[in-house]
Amino acid sequence: MPRPIRLPKPKAMSKKADPLDAAAKRLQDGADATSLLKQLDADPYACLGLSPTKADDAAVKKAYKKRALRFHPDKNKWDSTELFQALGWAFERLETSERRRAFAAERAPSASNAAPTEDDERTARERRAKAAKRAWQKAVGETLAMNTKSDRRSAETLEIKGKARQKRLQSVDEERRRTLDRASQRRTSDFAAHRRVLRERRARRGEVVVEERTSFFEKPVKREERDPTRIACTFEEGPMGLELAAKTASDGDEACVVASVAGAAADLGVRKGDTLVSVNGDDLRGHGFDRCVAFVKKARERTGPCVLAFYRPRRRASSSGVSL
Repeated sequence: MPRPIRLPKPKAMSKKADPLDAAAKRLQDGADATSLLKQLDADPYACLGLSPTKADDAAVKKAYKKRALRFHPDKNKWDSTELFQALGWAFERLETSERRRAFAAERAPSASNAAPTEDDERTARERRAKAAKRAWQKAVGETLAMNTKSDRRSAETLEIKGKARQKRLQSVDEERRRTLDRASQRRTSDFAAHRRVLRERRARRGEVVVEERTSFFEKPVKREERDPTRIACTFEEGPMGLELAAKTASDGDEACVVASVAGAAADLGVRKGDTLVSVNGDDLRGHGFDRCVAFVKKARERTGPCVLAFYRPRRRASSSGVSL
């Protein structure tokens, strides 16, 4: 049986060397890389490591960013400025589909042209430098825009927090204002009750009672007017014919009134219901019944006349109305 013939395995095809890596190696070693730079300038697809048939906008942008970060002058200890400029110029010519079509149309008739002159090389270097500058400015602009967006978000967050704090302070101020209003209402109600008590006392003493006005344009109206009649009884000796009793008002104050009258007191004009207000010039208004009786006893114990003064409120109707 014949032995099978084994053919040798084909050797793997060596990968085509990248002209950008070759130029970088020469520049890193300090050798001359002018020819490689010219080749990169003439073929931007080779500069970016792309195939003309598979290049699109996303692939061109991705390849440029990857190689620009690798060969940026700030990233390497050796001078990679020329390579960075070549990448910028290649990216500018292949960035969009319109520019790629324009490069293809420009490259077709110039394939059979002669070698570029020194002026062409200088112009190409200037274009590469401008392209690298524009690409770097674009990258810086994108970074600044991203930072501005972040700062705007931070400013919005601070504004929201400031509004929330202002709202809390306003709620605290409103609560404090409501507390003060309630306290003021309590003081006003207490003051009104005190004034009502004073009006009742003045009415019992026979003074004029004036109704308070409820509007600025209304004039106070006299609802009830009492004409106090002073009755003075002078006793020297003998029984006065008076029986005094305690009378309690609605506000709790006590007054000494005449419960019954006879004899000399009746002859002098004292009537039942009169209020005792003074004894020998001592004002008894506002004192309790026991103190009034003590004043009367003390006056009778003295030698000389005993002068008692009474008040009899005499009601008199008066006109009422509102004057505008």
